[in-house]
Amino acid sequence: MENFFQISNSVELIRAAAWVAALVFCIGVGVAAVVDFKTRRIPNALIAVLLATWAAWHALALILGSNWQQGLFATLGIVPEACVSTLGELCGGLLLGGGLLAVALLFDKVSGRSSFGGGDIKLLFAVGLYLGCYRGLLCLAVACVVTVILALFLARRYSSRAKNELSEASEKPAWAQDGSSPQTLAEKSTEAIQESSTEVAQEPRTGLLQASAPFAPGVFVGVICALFFI
Repeated sequence: MENFFQISNSVELIRAAAWVAALVFCIGVGVAAVVDFKTRRIPNALIAVLLATWAAWHALALILGSNWQQGLFATLGIVPEACVSTLGELCGGLLLGGGLLAVALLFDKVSGRSSFGGGDIKLLFAVGLYLGCYRGLLCLAVACVVTVILALFLARRYSSRAKNELSEASEKPAWAQDGSSPQTLAEKSTEAIQESSTEVAQEPRTGLLQASAPFAPGVFVGVICALFFI
């Protein structure tokens, strides 16, 4: 009887820890989406928290003698047990992170410009650890679709803003607005173009997806879809 209660308490503790780990994962990916959208960067500290949480939960399950080979979300019953195991989670991390790294390196070599950032690759590695191969690939597919839609939206928004600014500037000559002569205006325009070129050259992201839309928001939507709607 005593062993029964010990096992029961261990199972409850593992499930409680699994809920905490799942909450950390979902919040962490959500924070990564917000930060990436605002700054086009994903902090390494955030990725480290996700990896440490995943490793800590599996270590706890191993110490308590539970079925540590069962995946995190399979333990919670969110996904079928047969879908995600610890081995499947490891394979998912290597498949998503390693696969995206290989694609990025190939794209960089062929096109001569950078594509995905290191933060995107590390985030997908962490996501693969939690979701496994199958649901990790579903997450990646949804993320790509969402990122393309977001890129089109942002491109249209920036294009409209540029047209409005150009229309406002063309209504009245700039030299007439501030009293500058046409020659002075030409010199100012040349300086502005040079400064703009310098800023573009210093942009941390120069790839197609990076320049047009962040990737982490799409990953967040993909995680939600993979866990609860697919």
